[in-house]
Amino acid sequence: MLTREFSATTNHRIGKGLLWLAACLALLAMWRWVVEARFLEAAYLSYGEVVSVNSKQDDAKVVFHDAAGHPRTASPWVKSSSRKYRVGERIAVLVNPSDPTTAKFNEPMQIWANTHLCLYLSGIAGVIGLLVIKKVLVIGPLRQKSFRIGM
Repeated sequence: MLTREFSATTNHRIGKGLLWLAACLALLAMWRWVVEARFLEAAYLSYGEVVSVNSKQDDAKVVFHDAAGHPRTASPWVKSSSRKYRVGERIAVLVNPSDPTTAKFNEPMQIWANTHLCLYLSGIAGVIGLLVIKKVLVIGPLRQKSFRIGM
């Protein structure tokens, strides 16, 4: 619950700050899009086998072979409760020939998660910023209960 609202100038500055944050996150999303697109252009497809999983089965260690035939290990960059791994399961892995340590599972969530996160946060910050600037949303300090910290 608000005790009082900030001044119109402060609200306007907060709204502009949120719009700047939205713009920066949108630029970051575009940069991540380019990075991931370049990765996909350079990567080749390899197949590996799940050798271990955690108790929730949302994290796995996959052993695959790079172009030189050397065994490598990959883990998912993003853990999702909707994806369950099983030991012995065959997983498609995208491998960058110049740096096999950056291999990713060939799943949309593993490839595009960072890009989409930045894009969604940009949209949220932009909408809130516009609502504050248009005075539809009011920003102010929250009511605080007094409390003491000490010995």
